[in-house]
Amino acid sequence: MTQAELNAALPRLSRALGLGDEADTAHLTDALCAAEESILRYLNREKLPVCAQSLLIELAALKYLRTDGAGVRKSVSYAEGQLSQSESYYTPAELQEGEAALLRTLTPYRRVACREGD
Repeated sequence: MTQAELNAALPRLSRALGLGDEADTAHLTDALCAAEESILRYLNREKLPVCAQSLLIELAALKYLRTDGAGVRKSVSYAEGQLSQSESYYTPAELQEGEAALLRTLTPYRRVACREGD
């Protein structure tokens, strides 16, 4: 990822995560780079195709949330009578499956190579 691409992607990722100016740029950059590596490895390519730009932000957001340590909230419920509140969080396995599902949307763009046998 070039510096210009990174500079364009950082505010998009920050907005996607609902972070303000207090966002840790280094942590966001790490998530973007990890997401790009995952996509390139999955596609067997050296350069990110244009069709994967929006997916890069989604995947980076998942990677950021997975390593954030605060947990990713799945659902919240609140009731007034007798005051009840509950929250549930995604498990690491569910987050990994979410990442895999995002990558599977790029399956038509995978580069497949065949080697000749000896």
